[in-house]
Amino acid sequence: MGARALELAAGLPAWLASGELLEGLNAQDPAFEEWLHEARRTVARKRAALLTEILSDEERITDLATRVRLAELLTAIEPTEGLGHRALMAAHVAAGSAYLARRAWDECRVVMREEANASPDAETHALAIRLGLEEPALIPVKAVPASTHGRLGAPRVIMMPPTGLSDEPLYERLGRVLIEDVTVGLSQYRSFRIIAAHTSFELARIGREAATGSPDTQFDYEVTISVRGGSGELGASCRLTRVADKEVIWAIQTPIDTTDLKKSLDVVVSKTVATLADAVDRAEALTPIDDNDSTGYRLYLEGRRAIGGTRLESLRQARRWFKAAVRRCDGFSSAFAGLSRTYSMEWLVRGMTESQLLDESLAMANRARHYDPNSGRALRELGFVSLYRKRHAESLDHFAEARSLMPNDGDLLADYADALLHDGQTEEALVAMIEARRVNPLPPDYYHWIEASIHYQLEDYAEAIRALEPVSGVAATSRLMAASCAMAGRVPEARRFAAVVRENYPSFRVEQVWQIVPDRRPEDTRKLMEGLFLAGLN
Repeated sequence: MGARALELAAGLPAWLASGELLEGLNAQDPAFEEWLHEARRTVARKRAALLTEILSDEERITDLATRVRLAELLTAIEPTEGLGHRALMAAHVAAGSAYLARRAWDECRVVMREEANASPDAETHALAIRLGLEEPALIPVKAVPASTHGRLGAPRVIMMPPTGLSDEPLYERLGRVLIEDVTVGLSQYRSFRIIAAHTSFELARIGREAATGSPDTQFDYEVTISVRGGSGELGASCRLTRVADKEVIWAIQTPIDTTDLKKSLDVVVSKTVATLADAVDRAEALTPIDDNDSTGYRLYLEGRRAIGGTRLESLRQARRWFKAAVRRCDGFSSAFAGLSRTYSMEWLVRGMTESQLLDESLAMANRARHYDPNSGRALRELGFVSLYRKRHAESLDHFAEARSLMPNDGDLLADYADALLHDGQTEEALVAMIEARRVNPLPPDYYHWIEASIHYQLEDYAEAIRALEPVSGVAATSRLMAASCAMAGRVPEARRFAAVVRENYPSFRVEQVWQIVPDRRPEDTRKLMEGLFLAGLN
């Protein structure tokens, strides 16, 4: 390997890791725009060639985290080339993470199918077999049986009434109330299809065998709720069973306080709904991804997992998963909502001033709502994109409607906090953000960004820096970190982050903040610009 390649592998400069030539520049002249497009392609090819040179020498790059990062960069630039995928799988296995390696292999197969209409090349496929990543498909240790009705979209969940309670009318009545309330609660998630309680009671009355011939009565998961008493105590139990193999994959028991029955039942319902929804997601996530048989929901889960980061390659990886999901199930509202988020987050991360990505985000959000008018996720994305189009009242209206559908969704609360902040309701934004962190104590990257922005407007700059520290290595946060450090009097650190801004966004000017940041009150924007100027940006 050349000396230049070794130097890059050790330092991994920001120009190699992210951004593009003259990023953020709005080319007005068609001839210059054509030149710029070709120049960016040339830079991308040179980046890919340099990354290929670095990754080809496995003995010289021994740091596994560096190899993972380099491989992710190469696959983002050239997603259909095998070397980056092979390096990524091998590095994850060497680091002891078979799970991440298998995800990398799954991503490779999906990308090749969706972008090249092909399978991975022979060398990449052979490596996957050698690393044991093909084992779930070839030698299933505990294969999850396929659904009997060829589902393509979301899994179907049915709530079955409790049995054997006729000798105790109170228990039976409580059981029926819990089934109806849990069914209503689960319906807000909309990522799986919950069957109405009336159908459950009818199937229990006529017998499951009498309805086995209809596709509409075929289900993926069955939930059973029972109420039991004894020794002066009353309690509810709930279990989740996978229909295909009759395996109980989740169960919970919750006491019922008879001194305040209504309040106690509300607690039982909310606890059951939240944990049961997570159990369905986990069960689906354990099914191997197959090029032909994976459901749209399974592909959607991979996209949702990838979208937590604020790096461009993570967002674009998530976009590929969501696109694969909607190709498998073209009316999948949640996947369209996910697509909307990838476009709006890319616009935000890149600090863009033109509106093309926001327009695409709005189109995807509208499609999500078209396919499911009562989708809280679709309304959340409409609120998010409306905010960055500076339509504050419209944004808050969307978030209010979404909150009525998903009152305990941490991601929604974080976005709502962001909308309140930019509307000038900073104290209220902090309250919403605290609640979001309570619901989601291990949050995705962008929570830190929103939290820091709130503290910055409250002039608590030390707290803003603390909030950003977990993501301080992400280039997209460098502007806010530079401004926060400058306002806190930490000038050397402010200069360092300002240098990161200049390196990653060479065309950035502080005046562009007026176009990027959607503050309703001009004085809030001026406060951010003051910090950026103090950091040495102009």
